[in-house]
Amino acid sequence: AACTKARVAHSHTLVVPFHFDGITEFKNGIPTEQVRDLVPAEKSWDFWTSSETFRAEAPRFLGLSWVPHGEAWVVSSAFGGDRVLTEGMHFLIPGLHTVKSIKTTAGVAMGVISPVAKTQDGKAVNVYAVMYADITDVVQSATYVDPETRLDDSERAGARFARKVLEQAIREIQAGDANAFGEGLSEQTKQTLAQKLQTAVNAREADFGFQVRAVEIRGAFPAESQVAARLRALDPRPRTEEEIQATHGLSNDYWADLISPPFFYKR
Repeated sequence: AACTKARVAHSHTLVVPFHFDGITEFKNGIPTEQVRDLVPAEKSWDFWTSSETFRAEAPRFLGLSWVPHGEAWVVSSAFGGDRVLTEGMHFLIPGLHTVKSIKTTAGVAMGVISPVAKTQDGKAVNVYAVMYADITDVVQSATYVDPETRLDDSERAGARFARKVLEQAIREIQAGDANAFGEGLSEQTKQTLAQKLQTAVNAREADFGFQVRAVEIRGAFPAESQVAARLRALDPRPRTEEEIQATHGLSNDYWADLISPPFFYKR
């Protein structure tokens, strides 16, 4: 992922939009530079997830609906109650059924950035951790409401909880020669942080409906290195309302997806 430059390929009377992804250098799993400026709405970013849970829009065209492999749909009924649809074809009645949430059952990777905290050796750092989790209770995860923020979904709440755990744990470690590339933490310190985070989050499995099977500590980063902004900038810039209206609500690569030969794959 990197800076995205819009290009246009011409073929007879057909105009096909596509993207050219330049090369961004990574070190320890982190981009070495911020590849674009963030818009204000992006600056509060503090976690990412590979889950389909936060897809911009749930499926709107119901009737015969196919649930893909690796997904589970939490569907609510106008008569009350939720049910879980797993891989396969299902019939949903428009106006009666609503897709409330989409959960990824094939495993979720979730990255969290801790708030800035001071280590034992007096360095103000963020710690970046990646959790690998399995959804163990689809309905519980989808319907969990964070008692502090009142926002729904346990993945969001779990990430928030993980940030607090990391913030506290930072105060008990030494950052060594922490730099903008996440270097400085010893392997023993990384293992200790990972174990603390995994144990703390898994103690809340009954609440969150997911279990963390592994944690990877990518490193500790000086507060001024802006690690969260560097990671967030890898995603495409959110489109403005004017841009959305100009494409009639279609994504930038809508037609490219439809007409690309099968040997082209979207990354």
